[in-house]
Amino acid sequence: MLRALLVCSVLVTLGCGGDGGAGSADAGDASALDSAVLDAGASDAAGSDAAADADVSDAATTDGSTADAASPDAATSDASVMDASSDAAVSWPEGCGSPAPAWADLTVGEPGTCPAFSACGGDIVGAWDVSGGCFEFAVESTLSSCPGASVTRRTGRGRGCVAFGADGVARRVAESEVEIDVFVPAVCASFVSCSTIESQIRARGLDANCPADAAGNCECVVRSATRIDDTDTYSTTATEIVGGTSGKRWEYCVTGSQLNYRDTSPSGSREPGVVELTRR
Repeated sequence: MLRALLVCSVLVTLGCGGDGGAGSADAGDASALDSAVLDAGASDAAGSDAAADADVSDAATTDGSTADAASPDAATSDASVMDASSDAAVSWPEGCGSPAPAWADLTVGEPGTCPAFSACGGDIVGAWDVSGGCFEFAVESTLSSCPGASVTRRTGRGRGCVAFGADGVARRVAESEVEIDVFVPAVCASFVSCSTIESQIRARGLDANCPADAAGNCECVVRSATRIDDTDTYSTTATEIVGGTSGKRWEYCVTGSQLNYRDTSPSGSREPGVVELTRR
């Protein structure tokens, strides 16, 4: 079971963002896994009796997205993100501290599974809590050549707050966690080894641990933590939030008390997914 935990903790002062439509991880990075499991599929096509049905439990991650003045791109680390026990040490944006933002469930899926996003603009001045979102990661496609390999679980959660000041300065403090379990049967693992699969996951910037069980199947736990805490000036166009220092951009739409946005920056890495926030 290959378990991917993506933790995106975003502490930003500007706009909000997610990867175009829903941040999708690049499926092409799993070349070593794909080539090896392809060999396994060719020679052991009939030997894949260890199929694990993909039981996708979607919970979503919300990463409020904003511009990172000092470092526009979200940093990734192996550390676990903030939890309730560390709330006292968190410096929330003005207007966000009492009560502290709560965790919200988020949707996690393959590319193309998140709802379509349509930017509409609107008034963003004020404090907004992360309340949902949808992130996309290409996991199943990297396992398609391996008979019996499947995603068995997906979960995600996020929390945070973005404060857009009337003075044109914004700050965000947010984090998110995504977890994906994938089963890789021995028929494929025997051609590549679980350690090779682990290395391929680590090559994507994730912390991975992929031990083999007694039957030779791979059970991987993958973790990644991302934290952003910055302040930046911002401006808005008809449908975009623009970071003054970072130059990052987010398409956004305000409907009633809800704000949705996604990162559409023309350069640099984009924050994944569509993020949903609710006005305080």
